[in-house]
Amino acid sequence: PNPNAVPPHLSSCAPLNASIAATFPPAYDFEIHKTLHRIVSSGCRHLALQLPEGLSMFACPLADVYLRFGAASGAALLGAPGGGGGVLESCTVLGDVTYGACCIDDLGAAGLGCDLVVHYGHSCLVPTSAMAELDVVDDDDDDGDGCCGGVGGSGGE
Repeated sequence: PNPNAVPPHLSSCAPLNASIAATFPPAYDFEIHKTLHRIVSSGCRHLALQLPEGLSMFACPLADVYLRFGAASGAALLGAPGGGGGVLESCTVLGDVTYGACCIDDLGAAGLGCDLVVHYGHSCLVPTSAMAELDVVDDDDDDGDGCCGGVGGSGGE
């Protein structure tokens, strides 16, 4: 089995799906299920989010979802087998503008004590040296508007 595959209990979690539907436009795929799976499975306590300027308006809503469902109290909401849940304690939004480009700020996130940085937008996919990292990339950029037109589906790791 693929260790990166989102477990069914997570992808079918009614409270999580309702929160996503009520908070984010349907044209945007922030890969929230995949990100929560990584947060929980890695035991992430301190998360960093890095978004391009065009998506910065979604930073706080994303942080709220990750904190609500990635914390230990989120175990019951996620319906994880055996009651297993996350241990997420904090979420930091990195404020440096990336303009949807590369330059993953793994060193800055590590300096802030983060365990995982989630980078939204285009990425040069250069390996990070300081910490674990998850890319959510725009894989459907036919119109050239980049990530601001919607975050795509596949994402690198």
